[in-house]
Amino acid sequence: MVLAHVMEACVARRRRCWITIYLDWIEHPNTKGLGPLSVTSHQGLPARTTLARASERVPLGLLQQQVWARDKELPRNQDHKQRPTCEKESQKWLTSLDALIAARAACPTTRFVSVGDREADVYDLFLVGRPRGVDLLVRAAQDRKVEQEERYLWAAMASAPLAATLTLHLGKRGQQLARQATVSVHCRDDARPDSDIDMLMVAESDPSCTRALLAHPRPRVLSEGGASSGRLPHP
Repeated sequence: MVLAHVMEACVARRRRCWITIYLDWIEHPNTKGLGPLSVTSHQGLPARTTLARASERVPLGLLQQQVWARDKELPRNQDHKQRPTCEKESQKWLTSLDALIAARAACPTTRFVSVGDREADVYDLFLVGRPRGVDLLVRAAQDRKVEQEERYLWAAMASAPLAATLTLHLGKRGQQLARQATVSVHCRDDARPDSDIDMLMVAESDPSCTRALLAHPRPRVLSEGGASSGRLPHP
C-alpha cells in the first residue's frame, strides 16, 4: 500500500537517490545476527535506502530498502576483485536500480534520474540495460582507460571543451559558510566509444577548489517494463 502511494506520487515527479545509514547496536553487545560496521569495534546493520524525490527536492517516499549483516569472518577486501558482484556489497547498486526500472514500468510517462555518489561508480552498474526514461548520474571515482590520446579519463576530461558556465548557490556545510560558486561545465561523449556513457566535469573557476567528475549514461533500450539481471559480466 505504501509503495503504491509512492508510485502515484512519482507519476508527475521524478528523481531518485541512494542513501546508506548504519544501524548501530554498540550498546547492546549481546544482540545476535549483527555484523561489523565501518568502525569495526561497532556492530549493527547497514541499510541501503532508495528514496524517491521530485526535482524540486520534495521527498515522495521509499522505493526500496536493503538491510544486511556483514560477515565477521570475511574481511571486505578479501578476494574483492575475484568475487562476482552478486557476492559483494556492490550488488546493492544493481538491486536498487532494478527497483527503479520497476517504478518506471509503473509510471511510464515519468523520467527517472538515479543519483549516486562515488561509491556508485561500479562498472557492472553501467552494463545494466535500462528502458527509456531511466538515467544514471554518478560521481566518478575511477580514472578509467579511454581511447583518446590522453589514455585515461581524468586527463581526457581536462581537455574537454567548455559547454557552459553556471552560478550555483551552495548552502552552509559544517564550518563552510553559504556562498555563490561559479562553475564551468565540460563534457564529451567520445571518452569511451564502446559504451553509452557521456562524461561531465564540473569545476570551480578557482583552480584550488575540488573538481567533480560526473558520469551520465545514455540508456540502452529494453522493452518497456524490462528489468536488469542481478549479475553481470565484468570486462
